Amino acid sequence: MVAATNPKASDKALAALLREHPADLELARAVATHANASPKTLGGLICRAPHEVVKHPAFVLSLLGGATAVAKLPRHGVLSLVARGLAPPEVLAFVADSRRRNDAEGFAYALGLAEDIGARRLPVIRNFRAFRWLAEALADGPRLDLAFAELGPRFAAFDPRAGADQLEPVVLAIRSTSSEAEARMLIEGLTRHPRLDAAVADELLRTLARLAFSCGSPFPDLAVLAEIVAELLARPELPAELVLTWSRGGPDPLGEGRDGVVRGAILAALRRGLLDARAMKALCAADRTARMALARAAPLQGPVGLALAADADPRVRAELAGRPDLPSDVLAILVRDDDLPVLAGALVDPRASAAASEALHHLRRGVRRVAARFAEPSALEGKGALLAADPDGLVRRTVADREDAPAALLGALAVDASPTVRCAVARNPAAPADVVAILASDADPAVREGVAKRSKAKG
Repeated sequence: MVAATNPKASDKALAALLREHPADLELARAVATHANASPKTLGGLICRAPHEVVKHPAFVLSLLGGATAVAKLPRHGVLSLVARGLAPPEVLAFVADSRRRNDAEGFAYALGLAEDIGARRLPVIRNFRAFRWLAEALADGPRLDLAFAELGPRFAAFDPRAGADQLEPVVLAIRSTSSEAEARMLIEGLTRHPRLDAAVADELLRTLARLAFSCGSPFPDLAVLAEIVAELLARPELPAELVLTWSRGGPDPLGEGRDGVVRGAILAALRRGLLDARAMKALCAADRTARMALARAAPLQGPVGLALAADADPRVRAELAGRPDLPSDVLAILVRDDDLPVLAGALVDPRASAAASEALHHLRRGVRRVAARFAEPSALEGKGALLAADPDGLVRRTVADREDAPAALLGALAVDASPTVRCAVARNPAAPADVVAILASDADPAVREGVAKRSKAKG
């Protein structure tokens, strides 16, 4: 506060103070009255200190630019000024001329609040993005005379001062709405609410677990739902017992969303360090939902990683294979997997070359083609000789086409029995000059033509 009231403080210093203390309303009001505050800094303070900003000379002067100046203000700020009845004439003129649907619906609602027409007579907002903007704008600053409770659960989801009694109706609104956009907005607002308690969180999880994944679902798949639940339950203020209860399967009966909620609970338990090695080993024998969550986020040292690598479900192994922190013993198992997505994920790891060298020849032809196309350049150093000698010509040609192939590997492929492979090397910009010189006198005319086109392209 001392720096904010220092008359010599620069606008840059004031902006830095606001970034360090974004929730300090007293600081915001002090900066909003500082003589050196710029219009840009004041624009960012409209929601937190609206009464002070509208009186600041720099802000008043900036509005002389008319609609162009108002358009540069944060949309949250404009909505806040209108709803609080503090909008200068220039801002009201901009609002009256707004033709964009998002803006028009939000501004109409804000004008209704300013006129204190009562919650029942307020216009309906069907564009929920506009509603969210308005709710966040009003929540970030002095409370309106019209209580948020009168505005319904939509506002409570974004009001940081709303208590548990005001958050409970938000869960009911999520259950009753037929709008995918509204449900998603309310869920995201509630999961991030600073005053969410265990009882409301548990009721929200039950609601999410009963979601049906259809065209009207707010989530495209279980993975998205799991991440939202993990973000919610990873909050340290929520009791560990709540997290562990849901990680074990939650109450019954539940709906189609159960797997996503349970998976998210396990992810949260892992992030909070609530699962010991014994608990994780037990989950390895649980249903696929639990094993998928472990494969995505569990520490893999010891029996847990080995158990997941040997899981009977290829989807669990594929989830595991995509991780960059695979222990060497787990990677050694995955590079011998006969499932294509699992193997493709494992072979991307640069360390996979040594572990895969013995098994690579015994894999299906399609899998070897995936390895030739997607292996890391560093991995080609180790497995390149095997790929260059592969009986499948398309595997050898795929390697010959790669511009990141090692020079020695391209040299070996330049004398391949297949003219198609030699032609691919001739067209490859990464082929060394001595290799190109050999191919220039190749017996096959297509290979010599490839070298000639390469020379013309360089010329």
